[in-house]
Amino acid sequence: MKSYIDKKGFTLVELLAVIVVLAIVMGLAVAGITRVIDDARKNTFVADALMFLDGAHQLVTSDNVNNFFGNSDSGGYAPSCSDKSGTSTIIPLAAINLDQGGVKSPWGKKYNKGESTSVGDKTGSYIQVTSLIEESGNCKFKYAIYLTDGVHSIGTATAAGGDDKSGPIPEENVNNSMVRMDS
Repeated sequence: MKSYIDKKGFTLVELLAVIVVLAIVMGLAVAGITRVIDDARKNTFVADALMFLDGAHQLVTSDNVNNFFGNSDSGGYAPSCSDKSGTSTIIPLAAINLDQGGVKSPWGKKYNKGESTSVGDKTGSYIQVTSLIEESGNCKFKYAIYLTDGVHSIGTATAAGGDDKSGPIPEENVNNSMVRMDS
């Protein structure tokens, strides 16, 4: 009768130990990859917001040029600089024509573009442009954005007060820490 004691190989316990270690390593890798993908999506969301802000800059600049030359075809997106306290206008995302991109968020949902230019009716994503009169008398524009796809957003539709994410986010503060999940 042959003895199996001299045979070389792995025991069932050793194989199970290796499988458990591999499962733990895979779990950590999946968590890390998920975090990297989420960060990339947030960065893309911020890049889209900055792209929309750039489009708003172009609309306001073309309005100022049209107004300067007396063209009545201006879109009305440049706020007036005649009031010393400054005025605001709303540019809905639907008014910004982009050569490419900007239709869907990085999560695959369409941006809520909004149609209204009324300061009181802030539905959908929009950019708020406020005129500021400097000490020298020059007129300067400040831009703030509220961007949403219905689930994720930068800013809130209206200022609710309390935290730094209430209302549209000023252009200089747009970063991936401002991207949040709407409840």
